[in-house]
Amino acid sequence: MFLKDDEPFYCGISRNVIKRILDHQKGGTSSTATLAHRIAKNKYPDTSDKRYIEAFESERNDLLNCEISMIKFYDQDLEAHEQNNFAQHKEEVMLYLFEVFVSVRFNTKHNSFRTH
Repeated sequence: MFLKDDEPFYCGISRNVIKRILDHQKGGTSSTATLAHRIAKNKYPDTSDKRYIEAFESERNDLLNCEISMIKFYDQDLEAHEQNNFAQHKEEVMLYLFEVFVSVRFNTKHNSFRTH
């Protein structure tokens, strides 16, 4: 979860959390730095607009100064997990639902659960 002034504004899930946080903060494209992209696009919908590009850069820099809170959701027994498709699907569904729950619980304004 990303927080600014102790206020959560975005939560996400990832199997490689550290890499994903760095992507949000330092990713060079809208498909890697998706949070910065979403915030900048809310301000300037035309991504070819110079103001959007400046906002995108500014938002990435701002994310470097945010607080980060992480929750370890579950520990996998990888060998057992790889052999049990039902367990895999159950854990993934629970993880996705947990993201929605956290977003609603903390009213994170930059989460969107629309498909791409």
